[in-house]
Amino acid sequence: MSAFSTPHTIDDPLEEGRIEQVLDWLSNAASSDPADELRLLHGHLRSLSEAAVSASQFDRILDMFFARVQRITPELKLRLRQATLPLSRPLRQIAHQLSEAHRLMAEGYERMLNDVEQRKTRNPRRSPVRIAGRALRAVADQLEVTTLAAAPTTGGLWNMAHRLYLESRRERARCGFNDDVRPDPESCYREMLLLAAIQPDSLAAPELTLAADYLRRLTDLVPVGFDAAPAADRTAFWIDPEGDAPPTPTARRGAPGEGVGMLQFSTTHVADAINEHLLALERGISPEEAGLPDEAADPSYPALLRRLHQHLADPAKRQLPRRRNNYRVRLCIGIDALWRRLAQAPLPGEVQPASSDWMVLNESPSGYALMHVAGHLDALRHGAVVGVQAADGDPWQVCVIRWLSSENPEHVEIGLQLLSPAARPVQVAFHNGGEGKPAPALLLKPVPALRRGPTLLVAAGTCRSRRFVLISDGERLYVTQGRVQGMELQTACAEMFQYAADPYPT
Repeated sequence: MSAFSTPHTIDDPLEEGRIEQVLDWLSNAASSDPADELRLLHGHLRSLSEAAVSASQFDRILDMFFARVQRITPELKLRLRQATLPLSRPLRQIAHQLSEAHRLMAEGYERMLNDVEQRKTRNPRRSPVRIAGRALRAVADQLEVTTLAAAPTTGGLWNMAHRLYLESRRERARCGFNDDVRPDPESCYREMLLLAAIQPDSLAAPELTLAADYLRRLTDLVPVGFDAAPAADRTAFWIDPEGDAPPTPTARRGAPGEGVGMLQFSTTHVADAINEHLLALERGISPEEAGLPDEAADPSYPALLRRLHQHLADPAKRQLPRRRNNYRVRLCIGIDALWRRLAQAPLPGEVQPASSDWMVLNESPSGYALMHVAGHLDALRHGAVVGVQAADGDPWQVCVIRWLSSENPEHVEIGLQLLSPAARPVQVAFHNGGEGKPAPALLLKPVPALRRGPTLLVAAGTCRSRRFVLISDGERLYVTQGRVQGMELQTACAEMFQYAADPYPT
């Protein structure tokens, strides 16, 4: 149900005073501090939602709010992108107010849309497609903000998105004079679908922002309709237009009723475009020539594109059942901290790396879902390496954080992918045109079902060439030269690769 009052003529002096305050604020220059501007905007937007105003006045005021929200959103998203999780209270307040502002904007435009439908009015300014485009832009921004904050998706968000998209489709089928409207409702809706399809809770905030900006360039490659993807398509997704859920890959679960009445889309063309961009970067083509942003010059950008390609070309299907559980484990967060624990060698002046206590919610042979109980969370981030120890004296299992959810600073849940049941601390030095400085690495215990040969786990950016020297300082010093055979995992925090002894050491 919309938070906005039904529009009618103002005849209450109190209502007039409330609207005058809103208009006075909108007529003034924006605050130089986006957070302060957001606080005031959020309050005045709520005042508008509670006021009884005429439809024409409401339309004009809401458009003024839309412009203000669009101006401050990029700067506030940047703050969320640069923050670590769980968010501090001030940043969580910013995320909540920004999400609420976008929600109120979307509800306001949906009210406008319903009013236009009832009055049967049609003109460029009150075009249902234009109104739906602004509403869907607000919904898409709300989705991105809540994902950046690792917060649960607001109830009703997806249901509203589906309604607005279908209404814009119906209106475009009736008339075509507004096909070039911006924001385009279909583009905004496809943007949301792609964001959901890449499993955004598995991406760190900087990665999520880069991914969202990149995928906006490819929305035209996502055909959406009631018969847009064949059932046998591995990259097909289905959507219940009456439900309140994101798209579901058919590889994970088939559509009910054999897909009758379900919206569908395929990510094949997007995956092909990502692959072409990857090939261009591998051939040394500049980001500008490849049609990519400047950030594509960073070595981590191709790794992000490979992960997006994996999600869209081959949507994950859960292979192993999860078992509910309820026991405590200890976590050591960060590859350096885990390395020092395994090596029992804290740096000079340091104590043993701190650990934190977590409760196992469920587990499978491939990983865990955990809830934080006590201890520090300073290094908690998507893609971070963690060690899991069930009891004193047990080996440290090596995992990587796959998703993270935080409803508030006191409640944090994470999903872990198990990489190895144990590891040995070693050092590696890569050949990069000079003497490579030894870096900490974890030599993972062989798991025949998962990988063929010996595997190393290092911090992101460590692997700079094919050849390296491995140093193991156990009971006796062991030095050998190795050659990278294939990268198995790349996140914002870590790289995992198989290697073999180099037959031609240099």
